[in-house]
Amino acid sequence: MTGIPKSDSIAKGDTVLTGTYSLSFPPLRMIGRVASIIKDNSSSFYVLQIKTAANFQNLQHVFVVENLQADEQEKLDKETRKKLMK
Repeated sequence: MTGIPKSDSIAKGDTVLTGTYSLSFPPLRMIGRVASIIKDNSSSFYVLQIKTAANFQNLQHVFVVENLQADEQEKLDKETRKKLMK
């Protein structure tokens, strides 16, 4: 995982969740835990290695969910961003 500012307080074992700003992923779902933290000396960001919550080699069933309101969500998001930029 990249793009984590060094100003953030990160510790090995911290839980990694999906965010609340994505239209692609449901919010606050567990992705995994921080396995290791690598300081990128060329930037002000960390690189995190994540141990995923799911064992992808043993998955037998998955659900594919279609967001039937994605178009409306995108439209509202764009309209909101335009209003915030004024």
